[in-house]
Amino acid sequence: MPQWAVWLLAAGAVLRLTRLVTADTITGRLRAAWYARFGGPNTDAGSFVSCPWCVSFWVAIPVVLAAGLFGSTAWFWGPAMVLSLSWLAGLAGAALTD
Repeated sequence: MPQWAVWLLAAGAVLRLTRLVTADTITGRLRAAWYARFGGPNTDAGSFVSCPWCVSFWVAIPVVLAAGLFGSTAWFWGPAMVLSLSWLAGLAGAALTD
């Protein structure tokens, strides 16, 4: 797989994982528990799970390490492709329903 494709998949994985942490319904209970323990979304600790800009930095660290170490293997590009396609499908679904 070409390097540009590895990094494109890495970007898609970071986008999807960031969305999963900050906004998806499926992780809403986890965010609510975090807010109950550490304060609401507007606190410093709350922004750790509510701010996409903040979360994406921390999500990108392991994704970049994985891309650098395993980018040419299916162990990386398989999950990264699933995450990237999930993100694209979410964008398309939102655009088509609005």
